[in-house]
Amino acid sequence: MENRLLDVERAIAYLWTIFNVDLERHWSFPSVLYYIGYAYLQRHEILGDPQDLEEAASKLSDAVYWTPLHHSLRGTILETSADASYLQFQWSGEESYLRDCILWLEEAIELLDPITQLRPQLQKLARFYLVLFEKTEDQVDGDRAVELFTQAQLICPRRDTREFLALTFELADAFHAFYENTTLGVAHLETAISHRRAAISLAAAHGTYPSADQLVTLSNELHKLYQYSGRKEYLDESISFIQQSAVFQQDPMTRASLFSSLGTLLGLRLQLSGSLADAPEAIEAFRNSKSLHEELGVRWNSLEYATLGLVSFELHNKSHSPGDIGQAILCFRNAVELSKKDGDIRYPQIFRLGLALYASFKVHGSACDLDEAINHLRTLAPLSNKGIVGKSAHRLAVALHARFELSKSRSDLDECLEILARVCGLPIESLNHRRTHFDCAALLASLAMRHGRLDLSLQGFQRAVDMLPHVFLKGSDVASRQKDLSSHAVDLACDAASCAIELGRLDTAVDLLERGRSAFWSHNLVIHPDLTSLQVAHPNLIKEFERANKAAIDAQATVTAHHTRSFTTSRQTPGELLERYRRIEDDSYHAQLIGSPEELRLNRAVEQSERCLDTIRKIPEFQSFLRPAEISELMKGTVDRNVVMINISRLRCDALVLQHGGSPSIRLVPLPDASYDKVAALSKHMQNVLGMANVRVRESEALRHMKPPRIRSAGVPLPAILSHLWSWIVHPILKALSLDISSHPPRLFWCPTGPLTYLPLHAAGFYSRTDVPDRGLAVYDYVVSSYIPSLRALIRPTPVDIHVPRVLIVSQPETPGQKSIPMTIQEVTKIVEIAKPLVPISVLDGADATVSRVTAALTECDWCHFACHGTQDPNEPLHSGLVVQDGLVSIDRILSLKISTSHFAFLSACQTASNDTYFPNESLHITASLLYAGFGGVIGSLWSISDSDAPAIAEGVYVRMLAHPALSSEDAARALHESVGRLRESGASLERWAPFVHFGL
Repeated sequence: MENRLLDVERAIAYLWTIFNVDLERHWSFPSVLYYIGYAYLQRHEILGDPQDLEEAASKLSDAVYWTPLHHSLRGTILETSADASYLQFQWSGEESYLRDCILWLEEAIELLDPITQLRPQLQKLARFYLVLFEKTEDQVDGDRAVELFTQAQLICPRRDTREFLALTFELADAFHAFYENTTLGVAHLETAISHRRAAISLAAAHGTYPSADQLVTLSNELHKLYQYSGRKEYLDESISFIQQSAVFQQDPMTRASLFSSLGTLLGLRLQLSGSLADAPEAIEAFRNSKSLHEELGVRWNSLEYATLGLVSFELHNKSHSPGDIGQAILCFRNAVELSKKDGDIRYPQIFRLGLALYASFKVHGSACDLDEAINHLRTLAPLSNKGIVGKSAHRLAVALHARFELSKSRSDLDECLEILARVCGLPIESLNHRRTHFDCAALLASLAMRHGRLDLSLQGFQRAVDMLPHVFLKGSDVASRQKDLSSHAVDLACDAASCAIELGRLDTAVDLLERGRSAFWSHNLVIHPDLTSLQVAHPNLIKEFERANKAAIDAQATVTAHHTRSFTTSRQTPGELLERYRRIEDDSYHAQLIGSPEELRLNRAVEQSERCLDTIRKIPEFQSFLRPAEISELMKGTVDRNVVMINISRLRCDALVLQHGGSPSIRLVPLPDASYDKVAALSKHMQNVLGMANVRVRESEALRHMKPPRIRSAGVPLPAILSHLWSWIVHPILKALSLDISSHPPRLFWCPTGPLTYLPLHAAGFYSRTDVPDRGLAVYDYVVSSYIPSLRALIRPTPVDIHVPRVLIVSQPETPGQKSIPMTIQEVTKIVEIAKPLVPISVLDGADATVSRVTAALTECDWCHFACHGTQDPNEPLHSGLVVQDGLVSIDRILSLKISTSHFAFLSACQTASNDTYFPNESLHITASLLYAGFGGVIGSLWSISDSDAPAIAEGVYVRMLAHPALSSEDAARALHESVGRLRESGASLERWAPFVHFGL
């Protein structure tokens, strides 16, 4: 090194001697400048003196200036100048140096020999662009880096395996940088993995092995991809590659860290799969890590003890072994001890230790373990919000309640409820880990109700309902939002309303039912709002809001995949979902506490989205932007209308009669003869009746008559079900309304809840031996029935009555893969015959009725009529829909449409209003989807309809509607009532006339 330094200094002195001669006009002047700069660059490399670097950059820059464009040395001078500028960038961080080096290298590349010199310089330039992209996050720079790496790879001879592998790995690194710096992260991550996999496979094919670092990087990328997708094979691959890297890694310290990572991933797979097969290898990996640390004289740190503790805790949850929980406690004690000076690390370890001690109490029954768990969890209570307050409060409350049940000490119960109430009092906008705070609210509601503290119970219920849109605010798509919102809202609102009714707060009960029921539908309108007026007034603000909203949706997609992955596809029953918030114990409550990178990214994205919302709401005309409607606003939809919300809860059953301006505006009608279990049993019997009768598809009458009439042989026949509905629910409501039998009955809007949503209230009556009850003993003698999924359906802009509605008719008498329904031809012919003289009609029939053409036509019609098959998917309700020539016009497709002028739809198809039994409060059927997509009113069916009845019903409806001078779509409900009445009077069986229903205005 000394000899080299001496040679460099001699060169510098000699070159300055030459330079001091007046060479400015001499041909060698640029060369002398270059060699001086190069010499200073060499000395900087040896000594690291920044002054040498500055002198080198200055002289090289001068050399570039003085060197003629076609000088043989210009390419070399440009390359060296680029290197010097890059060193200046590394030293100072100033972007201008990086851009200078890119400019010089790009010019140098134009002068290089394409065969021998081009590839390494393309590779170098690609690296510079990649660094620039990581600094600026400008996608143009990133794309240029990928382009250059690809060019270098294309001209690299495949026989030069080492260089080709290096380029492939660098291409993978480029896409990895894209993943970390752009919103399209997961797509770039997949590309990075693809290139890295290809390089590793190529290395193996040539008998060489990639570096352990590359294997670790690929393992980490696969783990990230697993977190995005939830696909088990990515986790398996991640584990496999980290196992290989542990074998090839030579550095003992790095190898120790790899064993810790391997143990962590195996513990994750243990947690998710429930299989104990990974447990021994996970424990062995941690032992190897600890042993290597000890050999190096390095003690395990707090996080490493904590990770082993988490695996032991998970093993205990799966095997219930006392030894495993003892190991977890020991590890967490060490983690707490080693983190005394770092609160951010210490607090999570205290939480985990408290959880482990509580789990030990459940195994051994030791009051000492319970007391110590409470003491540890209490130390976290004063923390304002470090992502800990919600989880620690929840588990502290559970532990205090457990001690209360042992000792009956009222102070423990009071402290338990006080802690939960305090968490529920925190401003929602300030909370991280909102799902945990939702759990606290639900637990407060449950415990306070159990112990007779209705005031606190209502506080918990209100907070839980308030948090539904915050906890499940974003979802990657319609289906994920439906599952998230519906599964957590199930029956919550009904119990909340019952609590409010017990306290005499009827307006609160209505508000809770409205906000907690149809949570998915209400939320879908919120996250896909009409932004037209805001776009016109504040275009820049709306762009910022849409960008922030998309970032939050993408972030939630990652977190949702991370938290909901499971290797089983079984669907929970409503009862199981309900118990999710009713239960106190939760053995699956994991000790993981520190937010993952995905959760932290979500928190930041949601905060940004909410800041944008706050900015928008400060504008006077947008103060209520995306806020839920106030109950006073909702009640306006009940003016001059009979609206009945029926609350079916495990706590009590009631009807709430709503009429704005009435005295009182909300009347309570107790339903003492009804109960949740009785109504749920009726709902189950109804499903059995329809299933056994095979009335799930529209069929021709010939096919229907070939089947035995099994609807009457089911366990509880349909007339009995409807008779129970009449006596338990409908008759008490009609009596309270003081309604009389009428030939022109008033309309009544039914808003049922829970299992009642599956039952045909519009057909309720006292059926003795016939399909037609005596006069005065059926609901249709008193009212014209319509259904609404929520009060929102009544306050949405009422369709403007028009004189010439545009009518769309879709007909499918012969659909590929479906049974023939030839009477649709007669049905459509009759409608055209009635309507064509009065209104413009478009008909999509047979092969013309494709998914794309139908969905496009839906956005341009005022009325539409579907005569086709319908299908209800019980496992994926949003995949239900109307069957046309080349596929399904599904609910989620309908929701994506921009429908602004459509007023009325007639779905002459089967199961279009059949509710999902798993999420009864959500009205997840085709009829409701058209309401929420923009239609004012919709006629649908609860089960299959006779192919011969559909034309008669449709004819009656359209004759009545088109006879009205204003052509009001609100005549549809009465038109259906009268048309079904004629079918009933003709002697049609109950199962033929009862499926027809009207939804909306």
